[in-house]
Amino acid sequence: MEDETREPETTEPEPDQVTVPQPIDRPILNRAFGLIVLAASLVLYYITTCPVVYFGDMGELTVAAYRFGIAHPPGYPSFIIPLSIFLRLPLGWLAPSTGFVQQVAWQANFFSGVMGALTIYVVYLIILRLSRLPFIALTGALLIATGRTLWSQTGIAEVYTLNAFLTALMVLFAIIQNQEPVGSMGRVRFLRWGCFIWGLMLSNHHESAFFVFLWFTMIFLALQPGPENRRPPLPHARTILEGIFFTALGLLPYLYLPIASAFKPVLNWGDPSSFGNFIDVLTRSEYRSIKAAITGDLVTSLDILFSYLYWSVQQYSPAMLILAIPGLGILFRKSDHRVAVIGTAISIFLMSATFIVYFAGIDRPSMFFLEVYFIPWYIALGVLIAMGIPVFVSFFKTVSPGRNFFFLSIGIALLLTAANSGYFRNFKYCDMRDNIAGYVYSHDVLATLPDSPQRHVLITGGDEIFLFWYWKWAEDLDKEVAVIGTDALGACTTWFWDDIGRDQPDLDLPNDEENCGRYVGDDLRLAMLESILRDNRSTYRVWMTSWDPALDPILREGPWHMVLDGPVLELEWDTETNLADYPRASTPADPYLFRMLLDIERAGLAPFEEEIYERYASACYNIATYFQWNSQPELAIEYASLCMQFSPGYTLGPHRQSPMTIIEQSIPDLVDLEIAETEILTLLEYDPRNSRLHAAVGELYYLRGMVDDAVYALELAITIDLDDFSQRNALAEQLQDAGDRDGSERELQAIVRLQRQMSLYHSRLAEIYYNEGDTGSALNELRAALDLDPENELIQGYYDSLVEVEATNNDQ
Repeated sequence: MEDETREPETTEPEPDQVTVPQPIDRPILNRAFGLIVLAASLVLYYITTCPVVYFGDMGELTVAAYRFGIAHPPGYPSFIIPLSIFLRLPLGWLAPSTGFVQQVAWQANFFSGVMGALTIYVVYLIILRLSRLPFIALTGALLIATGRTLWSQTGIAEVYTLNAFLTALMVLFAIIQNQEPVGSMGRVRFLRWGCFIWGLMLSNHHESAFFVFLWFTMIFLALQPGPENRRPPLPHARTILEGIFFTALGLLPYLYLPIASAFKPVLNWGDPSSFGNFIDVLTRSEYRSIKAAITGDLVTSLDILFSYLYWSVQQYSPAMLILAIPGLGILFRKSDHRVAVIGTAISIFLMSATFIVYFAGIDRPSMFFLEVYFIPWYIALGVLIAMGIPVFVSFFKTVSPGRNFFFLSIGIALLLTAANSGYFRNFKYCDMRDNIAGYVYSHDVLATLPDSPQRHVLITGGDEIFLFWYWKWAEDLDKEVAVIGTDALGACTTWFWDDIGRDQPDLDLPNDEENCGRYVGDDLRLAMLESILRDNRSTYRVWMTSWDPALDPILREGPWHMVLDGPVLELEWDTETNLADYPRASTPADPYLFRMLLDIERAGLAPFEEEIYERYASACYNIATYFQWNSQPELAIEYASLCMQFSPGYTLGPHRQSPMTIIEQSIPDLVDLEIAETEILTLLEYDPRNSRLHAAVGELYYLRGMVDDAVYALELAITIDLDDFSQRNALAEQLQDAGDRDGSERELQAIVRLQRQMSLYHSRLAEIYYNEGDTGSALNELRAALDLDPENELIQGYYDSLVEVEATNNDQ
């Protein structure tokens, strides 16, 4: 007999009858929260946008979009095309009205902010789909919006916020596809969208290739059979072909490269107008010989791994990271999106692991630029934190007495405080409003070049060449300058010489067809540079923005002479002296912006900006050295002080004196002591723990007759550096001159303890003992001095005379 209490059997619904899980339970609230997220992130990114051209690739990418040119491989057409359109929008009324603003640069930078805000909105939709809780989606999206690395990219014209937006969009489509009924046409529809977005990602940045695993995941979801093993709505072969077709559709922006290149724009990197060059640009063949190989260098890989973990912790408040652990468990417990989440997780893992291994050969100072490659992981980490927030709220509900609303409110307040702490910590790092160092530097260099009948060749290195490209081709301020990068000399790439030839048709350039298109060694690079300098010396003035040690053979052994002029160096042909002596200097440039840089706090500087500060420090050092050699100590101290303000730890190695040494050596020759005192006191505000600066102030006070102030300054110096015997010696001298022989004796005794091998201090201490009538102690110190320096006739004579005095006293 059948059990009549048995529940009736349920039949599996037909595919068309399956109810789609609805993540939007309260449409009005969800949309309102979504608009809040979009508006808040857009306003935040607008406020912190950099107003001028920035470092790295920003100047080049802006020029490529503004002049419909070609950026460096792979060309980034999915970024260049929408940015070109965005730059044509009439948004001048939105630009900041105060401070330094370059309209084209600001609008290009703000484009990244718009892409960043759209990214946060898509992330909000992802969290809403996963959690189905609008408050959690709102909190998690705003938390990710203030994550350090993503936020730092929203104020500059770079490709990473667009890449983050497209990545988040592909993940959202995969999650929606995963939630569609099994075997339904909806899964095919979102497969098409996801594949198209992946194609756009690939035509923006090649790191998106790692999301091929998510692409396969979406193919798998579309191929899954429906209820009762019914076939999917489309045949397997057609589904796969549609995935490939829509991916190819997303790659169509690459057609921009040969089309734009055919018009010979001012920036035509790689000249992809021909099929061979197009393939070279597409595959980044230009970089193959300089990219780090997969070396398996364990030490450097561990460095990158630890940096990767450190960067992850830096994104959000450390207190919030704890919530990622329960969030991970909740995420994988939900069955309606598990496959899409696993596909995304594996894609991000493969990307991160590959970067850590691939860049194993990178040097440690350059490691900072890897941080932006891991933005997809930082976003995923923020999603995990958001998924863990309900666990925290549930915990407070459980532990609060009687589930009191007051205690629950405290818990939510603590949660919001922890989330916002990341905002306050990251704001200073990501606020780009005052990051004008690149603008100031490039402006100063171009302002230094004189307006003369002769045109200029400006030799520069690294990514700073893009700053000058921006001035030439976006701001139309070039003063007839041909900008040549030392890196491009090494590349010897045909397109680069063609661009320069079109810009400066009268410039004689080396024609090396055999080596063009491949990276060459220093010897050939120097030969090409020497050819440029020699063949154009009568029609062009040659300048350099930095000193390249690889150029020493030309400038030390050849007929070239370096002339100092502000932040640039001029090269002259066949002068009376050369670099082996010391370069003479013209009147140093000192534009207003040059000094204004010192008002920027160094604590929040990016590595690119640190490099520019080093350039300014180098310029100030060279000028200070010139004034020291020309017996102008006040100006030598002024520029040495500027050098140390730009770079407190500036050093040129053991073969060159430090700027602090210039200050110390110039003090005895000063005429106007008060000016030097003002400069050094200003420098002390930047470097208050520098004992040598305190000692220099003490010496200035002593020269001005302010003995008590001098003693106090030297005591400060010794307090900072207890083992600095040179400052103790200076203090002992000043105490002795002030009549404090006990204090002088105390300092000299300390020196003897610290530096027993220095005979000078033993003899000085002997003099003090003798003046106090303690001839026996004086003889002991002189014997110690003679043991260290037995050939010293002065000490020997002093010792013999004291022995006679001691013998006479004993006889009496």
